Amino acid sequence: MHEYSIMEQVIESINTKLKEEKAQRVKVVNIRMGGTFQEGPVRQAFEMLVENTPLKETELVIEPFELVHNSEILTNDLHLT
Repeated sequence: MHEYSIMEQVIESINTKLKEEKAQRVKVVNIRMGGTFQEGPVRQAFEMLVENTPLKETELVIEPFELVHNSEILTNDLHLT
């Protein structure tokens, strides 16, 4: 369900930009996705949300990436008492 609400926000931002730029369509939406999000639900949400909109023919490109945590940086930034 998080994927759906995130994609709603993404599409809302795209639609706002379309209006500002007076553009007719978007060819590709590129998303970098990591952490707890899964590609399948993100794609499904995107496809549901763009149906019957000017974004219907827009290609969704998802680039996965891994979040890397550096424990040394976290330890130095956190002060536990």
